[in-house]
Amino acid sequence: VVNEGPNAVALSHYAQIHKTGVLGGSGGLKYNPDRSTFFNHMGPVSVIDGIRAEPEYDDVLEQNTTTDGDSGWIGMTSRYFMAALIPDQGREHAFTFKHTKRGEDFFTALVQGEPKLLASGATLESSTRLYVGPRQISELKKEDVGLDGAVNYGWFEFIARPLYSMIIW
Repeated sequence: VVNEGPNAVALSHYAQIHKTGVLGGSGGLKYNPDRSTFFNHMGPVSVIDGIRAEPEYDDVLEQNTTTDGDSGWIGMTSRYFMAALIPDQGREHAFTFKHTKRGEDFFTALVQGEPKLLASGATLESSTRLYVGPRQISELKKEDVGLDGAVNYGWFEFIARPLYSMIIW
């Protein structure tokens, strides 16, 4: 962004992903919550400053959550696929999961950067990458931001992760 105006302006980078079709007509969950388990979570997921969060849709329905951090990503997963927002690493961002109702129910993963004051004639650059694809370890590692954290090996991760690597090898 180049500020060609005579005054300084405050700008904030903002990106979001929406998931619909989660709630049924009576307001109850449409998806089968038994399919979203400790080792195969489907729904909101993030890794912010190295800490993984996997709230259930019910949790987001009850309360929006925001976590500040300077590294990581936020997104939504299904059984085999995911969509994730990856902001510039090393800059402070607010990562939020929220629910809104505008005609239909939206579950949202969003990331917003800190507001920056852009002086007249100054330039500001910021970006957010979008990953949309399979929850396949080899593909997720290519992004080099810990996207493979979307695959949860469960309580026995210390055994399962090396076993998986050996099988793939």
